[in-house]
Amino acid sequence: MKKFFILFIFPILLFSCDHSNLPTKPAHSGSAGEIIVVASNSLWDSGIDSVIQDVFQYYLPMLPQPEAAFSILHYTPEQFSMILERHRNIIRIKINPNLPLNESKFDLLKDKWAKEQLVLEVEAQTTEKIKELFRTKGKDIVRMINEYENKRLSWLFYAYPAKPLMSIVKNKFDVGLIFPQGFEIAKDSSNFIWLKREKSRNLSGNVYYIIQNLVIYTTPYDSDSAFTDASLLKNRDAFVKKIPGPSEGSFMTTVYAFQDMNLYPEGEDVSIDGQYGRLIRGLWKMENAFMGGPFISLSTYDEKNNRIITVEGEVFAPKFDKREYLRELEAVLFSLRFNNENP
Repeated sequence: MKKFFILFIFPILLFSCDHSNLPTKPAHSGSAGEIIVVASNSLWDSGIDSVIQDVFQYYLPMLPQPEAAFSILHYTPEQFSMILERHRNIIRIKINPNLPLNESKFDLLKDKWAKEQLVLEVEAQTTEKIKELFRTKGKDIVRMINEYENKRLSWLFYAYPAKPLMSIVKNKFDVGLIFPQGFEIAKDSSNFIWLKREKSRNLSGNVYYIIQNLVIYTTPYDSDSAFTDASLLKNRDAFVKKIPGPSEGSFMTTVYAFQDMNLYPEGEDVSIDGQYGRLIRGLWKMENAFMGGPFISLSTYDEKNNRIITVEGEVFAPKFDKREYLRELEAVLFSLRFNNENP
């Protein structure tokens, strides 16, 4: 359970803060998943655009249709106004001929112009040096921005929490979890709860419903083999079978191969509340019904009760992109705490 902490050493060293914390700073603007890139047209057209796209617009794993990880908005320094300075995620790129060839500036700043803002400032003597910086450090920057997007959502959820349901979850599972209003209990049993939120959106004059599920359950812990993806997914299938579909005899299960593609659930080690966790992304479907979508599942060890606790989010949005609906649920998962206090 200790193998994990090295994953976050580099981002912590990279992160620097603007300590002014002026009370007059405005709230950040922009939508979740957006990044503004400030660079001259000549620099942008020199190949930086392709590198930025490779680093930040890779296709997200385990979505039924391709969706880029981030939305990129390019502006020149002349277009970068005071209004744009408030954006949540900003990358400023500049050629600086005064820098030595083997040196560069690569600073990640917090709250530079707005609250809860990240600004990355990159300078080097040549275009090739800037490309090299993004290729070598891009994954760490992506991880940092994703983590901060989750924190922003958690702060938003904390401002408008579903307090009654959060109390039910805390009393039932002896954990703290933050999630927003709008969820309702769809099913509750001894070591399982299914919370459901429905939203409606208009498209071409028609109204469509979007469903976000939160599923929490516990299983016994016998050994570290309980954290293999095969074991976790077996437990998952046993619990989500309790979620019925729209037709008689239909129920939720895991998709282990998607449309004859080599597309299987993917797991990775993560940190949650200072300890080891296993995160699995995949696709779900309804047996005996035409319904499905992506899921994200987080499992970790509850030492106090010697058990595994799993918190999972599922999205059903067949007419819309699913990236941000899934990001909202990911933020809920990573708000999990064992000290019975809200993060």
